[in-house]
Amino acid sequence: MKCGSDSMGFSRKFSRRSFLKKSAILSLPALISISPQKLFAANLNETEDWYERMKPLMVTYVSIAIKHKDRQEALSIIGEAFTYTEELIRLLSSWDQTSFISKLTERNIWQLRDVPNPVLKLIQYGEKVKKISQGRFSIFAKPVTDLWREAKESKELPPKKLLQERIQLVKNSAAQIKNSELQFSSSAPIDVGGVGKGLIADLVAQRLEVFGIKEARIACGGDLRFIGNGPWKVAIQSSDASLQEEELIFMGPMAVSTSGEYENSWEINGTKYHHLIDLTTGYPSTNAHAVTVVATNGALADAVASAALLMPNENLSGLKKSSGVHMLGQVPLNRESDVGEVIWL
Repeated sequence: MKCGSDSMGFSRKFSRRSFLKKSAILSLPALISISPQKLFAANLNETEDWYERMKPLMVTYVSIAIKHKDRQEALSIIGEAFTYTEELIRLLSSWDQTSFISKLTERNIWQLRDVPNPVLKLIQYGEKVKKISQGRFSIFAKPVTDLWREAKESKELPPKKLLQERIQLVKNSAAQIKNSELQFSSSAPIDVGGVGKGLIADLVAQRLEVFGIKEARIACGGDLRFIGNGPWKVAIQSSDASLQEEELIFMGPMAVSTSGEYENSWEINGTKYHHLIDLTTGYPSTNAHAVTVVATNGALADAVASAALLMPNENLSGLKKSSGVHMLGQVPLNRESDVGEVIWL
């Protein structure tokens, strides 16, 4: 199947049915259905030399597909990549109290030689996006997000005084690399959500390249990472059936991340809330229904997609420019016309 365009772009003249039909002709195994949006990904020059495995990890599905001439060797490489993925999850898990990331802020100062490189990368990207999002996003958000997880279970809003105390703790939390040390200004624990899956996809892509893989795609939940020139096609289908699909066609080893307010939502006293918390207010953002970002790496795409949902609409162009992402598209939350249209910046 040939691509109608050899440059990055998108089209709204696309349906899930036609994509599935074309994919079925190619016997593609990699139709990735993810929340908050469904991403259907393929290489437009794909042949029978592609192999894939999918596993439930990180409360989602992780898929690794590579192009290789030998089936047994391909499956062995994919197996090694999944072993590495699980090692990264154990290292970066916010839920496992024994993980390195969970214990990281128990000390104010670490020697860089004692900090694994994936942890340093996560902190660097997190602090970068915290700055360009004007503090709405932070990897130190766990004290606030934990309150909202409790609210979801109890169906009661977090106590205002406690929420403000937690917000202040997050605001006071920062990390910096100085000389040969990693220094923390607070003991707030780290929440890898918003960076972690994209970073893991990046690191798995790097591991596949060590094995000599020239073309691959990795999906970690709502985060896709591509190795090779493509052309790549990603069809974005919202979980809201009323929304139209979007198609992206682009070249190069890019990453695509999508995030939405309906990924994890609930009601309290008749009002809808969700898991994406604006740390300047302590409450869920109401700026957009969904955001999709295309960038050169998954960690950046993941973090910017999360931050963009928290930013006022008038600030999104500045966010795109300062972050250096290639594309940023938003489905506005308050839709009256052009239902389902993604507004691309």
